[in-house]
Order: sequence, then structure tokens, then C-alpha cells
Amino acid sequence: MVVHSIAELERALMAELSDAMNEASVMMWQDTQEEVSKFYSQGGDSLVRYVRTHTLEQTPDATPVKTSGNTSSFEVYLHQDFGYSTGSFSMARVQESAEAGKDGIKGKPGFWDASEKKMKVTFNDIMSKHFSG
Repeated sequence: MVVHSIAELERALMAELSDAMNEASVMMWQDTQEEVSKFYSQGGDSLVRYVRTHTLEQTPDATPVKTSGNTSSFEVYLHQDFGYSTGSFSMARVQESAEAGKDGIKGKPGFWDASEKKMKVTFNDIMSKHFSG
């Protein structure tokens, strides 16, 4: 690509950044979805009556990419406004307890920590793909 002005270079860079950020948003949401799903790989002992609602598995989300000036951003997060029908905990407390493996919430803890680590790698890989060369 040949650019003829700083303004043209800035437009080209922002277009590439927009593509990279949209890709990162999708891939990082998938990273989180995969890690949260792993929570259910433990704690489902058939000998104990423990009803799996899979509500936690529905909470990963990502905001649309927002661009303003030369800045672009999005967030990947866990919704906290879902109801948790098998107990009295709020979703925020369910997420906190499930992440820490406490309060009788049965499953594989550490899903958010694992998500954050995986998302950092994904983000860096995507930015490298789009901006190295």
C-alpha cells in the first residue's frame, strides 16, 4: 500500500485497527465462553443431587467495538444481571464463588483467571497479525 499523506495513513491504520479489534472481540468472547464452559467439567457428581442450571455459562458477553478519534475499544465481561434460580445468591456472588470454588458452588474454579490469561494471548496474536510485517 502506498499512502500520499499523513491523513491517508491514519485512515488506513484506523481501518486496520477496526478490523483487528472486531476480530479480537469475537475471539476473546469465544475464549471466555470456552473457559466458563470448563467450569461444568467438575462437580456434577451423579451421586449428589445438584441441579445444573448452566446459567453461568450464559453470562459471557462482549460490547461492540467503539471507535473515537484514534482510539478503539471493547469489553469482554460476564453479565451479572442473570437470575440464579436454584439459590438466593445474586449472579455477581455466584460468579465470585464459582471462580473461587467456595460457598458450595460445584464446578471447576478459576475460569475468569484462565479467560483473562487466554484473552491476553489472543489479543496480542491478533494485533501482531494485523500490524507486523
